[in-house]
Formats: sequence, structure tokens, C-alpha cells
Amino acid sequence: MVSKKPITILIVDDNSSFILPIVRCFSNYPEFRLDVLVGSPAKPNYFKYSRYIRTVYQEVPFTDDNFGKIIREYIGKSSADLIIPVKETISKLVYRHKQELEKIVKVHPLSDVGTIETVNDKWRLNNWLKSNNFPYALVEKFSTDPDMSRILDLFTFPVLLKPSVSLGGKGIKLIEKKENLADVLFESDDHRNSFIIQEYIDGYDIGVNIFAINGKIKCHTIQKELIPGKLAYSRGVEFVKSPVLYKIASEIIGRLKYSGVANLDFRYDSKKETFMLLDFNARYWSTLHGSRFMGVNFPLLATEYSLGIRSDIPDYSDGTFYCTNEAVRTFIRNLFSRKKHPINLRHTKLSVMMMDPAPEIFQTGDLLLEILKKSYRRILKLVA
Repeated sequence: MVSKKPITILIVDDNSSFILPIVRCFSNYPEFRLDVLVGSPAKPNYFKYSRYIRTVYQEVPFTDDNFGKIIREYIGKSSADLIIPVKETISKLVYRHKQELEKIVKVHPLSDVGTIETVNDKWRLNNWLKSNNFPYALVEKFSTDPDMSRILDLFTFPVLLKPSVSLGGKGIKLIEKKENLADVLFESDDHRNSFIIQEYIDGYDIGVNIFAINGKIKCHTIQKELIPGKLAYSRGVEFVKSPVLYKIASEIIGRLKYSGVANLDFRYDSKKETFMLLDFNARYWSTLHGSRFMGVNFPLLATEYSLGIRSDIPDYSDGTFYCTNEAVRTFIRNLFSRKKHPINLRHTKLSVMMMDPAPEIFQTGDLLLEILKKSYRRILKLVA
């Protein structure tokens, strides 16, 4: 890529963990300058120590009323050429102000607010799949209706209890028996309003990562779990090709007329022999560097496309990616086991951290300090 001057990117978020993976995807491209705008009362988290970030700006929490004024101010301060919203809540704010923002800055491709809200809510997404004749799981929304007991009879236990909107599998529970579900549901009123009950599907997790424009996928990768995630995303994945799954994902993206990046979490149903979409993350995702190592750097490609300086879209290669702890465990396990798990240490989060270690060093230091504080408080209680 040829550029006469550095290109400034303003990453906008509310202090989430997804900022750092995006920032590090630009590590080998000095022609980009990265600034971050955080709308949060909390101190910016450990991403702020990354050597790839020029400036971190902090503001009050974003709202519909204040966002336009704030974002215009910091586009000016940063001299930004492009803005990248991170989480879905920020994407919706950017989309609402898209027309006025595009007069002064390039905006990362986004879908409209209605589409984001549909795919981000598991209940609404499942209904959309059903009404559009895509494979879907048996899902019911919990209510206090007297017929709830009859509805539960539709399920074969175990089942999954899920928040309608969540990140990284947070809040998901496996419920073995019907009576156990009743106990959990009535623990608080929150469950009654925001949780769904989903059938448990025998099979495996597999995800499709995409960058699309108006329903057309420009590039994608497919990652299959190597290490089951225990109701959360897998910390070890294998990148594979699956024409059948890609066709389903393409049809879903096309029907939605979706624009932007997304991580689609499917489950392969071994009984029905089909793929079912369970979660649709309309944002960048935690295992972003896996795709980068396989040849598809989503933040870079989306940026270059937005700026009109990229036309060729690469395909991806096969391989594996492991998060830090799982990479260490797999490496040690391979030393003592006859059955070796495929791993390339250069294609792990460890290799990413080695080039930019400060965020994890400060995070580890704070964790150790907190452990020492708790131990000290326990000692004081014992001697008191």
C-alpha cells in the first residue's frame, strides 16, 4: 500500500476488551496512527499501554444526545481519517450520526440500527432465522405465564439458559433437569425478562468471520473449535474450509443485506446433520489474530476498503490459533502425550504479546497486587 502521509484511525468504544486485538492488527503497518476514544467513567483498561497507540482520549459515557458533539470534537483533535466503532452499542450511535460524520471523516462500514439489534438479540435472531427458513434451534423465552411448564415439556434436557444479549458466553448455564431450571429462573426477576431457554445440541462449535458490504461477503474465514469452550468461545481453533457452511452464512448475510464485520457462531447438529446459527456478533471478536495469521487481517482490510486503497481480497490458509493459556497447556501436553495436538507457536496469542508485552505485564502486576492485598486482609483477620 502506498500512502503519502500517515493515516489516522480513531477507534471508538466504551472501554471493552476488543480494542486491543484491533490495535495489534496494525502492528506491522507504521503508515497508520491509532488513537482511541473511550466513553466510560472507568479508567481505560490495559490496552492503553500498547505501544501501537498514539493517544487515548477519555470522555463521559456516550448517549444519543451527547455522541454527535463528542465524536466531532475528537475527530478534530485526532485529525482522524477513519473512525472504527468497536462494540454494537457504539456502532448504533455511529450509524445514527453517519450522514453528518461522513462529511468530515470516513466511517467503517456498518449495518443499520435495526439489523444490529435483530442479530445481537438471541431471541430476535432465532425468530428471524425461523421466519426466513434457515435452520434454527428450539428456543423459548422465559415468562411467568402459567403455560411455561407446558412449554418446558417441549424440551429434552439438558438445556441451555442464555441471556438474550451477552458477550463471550457470559451468563450461559447448562441445566440438567427441569426442576433445576425452575430454581435458577426464579432466583431473580432479571431471568424472567432477559433469558431464553435453548435446546442443547450434540455436535461442535464452528464460526464464520466475515467482512461484507450490502449483503456481499468480501472476505471470510471459518474456525472450528479444537478445545471445547465450556459454554464460552473456544480458546483453541482450527481454520478449515466448508463450502456448505459458507453457503449458509452467505445466504444469511445476503438476506440481511449486512454491512461490516461480524463473527457468526454456528453449532453443527450431529443428529440433523446441519449447521445452526446460534449467535451473531456484529463487531470484531477476541480471536481476531487467528484470521490474521491465516492471511486475512480483517481490521486492515476493512480500513483499506473504506479508504478506497484496496481492491484485492485474499483467501485464507488452514492452520490453528490458540489463546495464551491454552497454547501453554497444549505445548506441555504435546511433550508428554503420544497424541499430538497441532500447534504453531508463532500462531498463538503468545507471539502477539511478545511484540507488545506492556498491557499483559501491567494486567498481571495488578492481579498479583490484588492477590497480595486479599492475603494480607486474611492474615489480619486471623491475628485479630
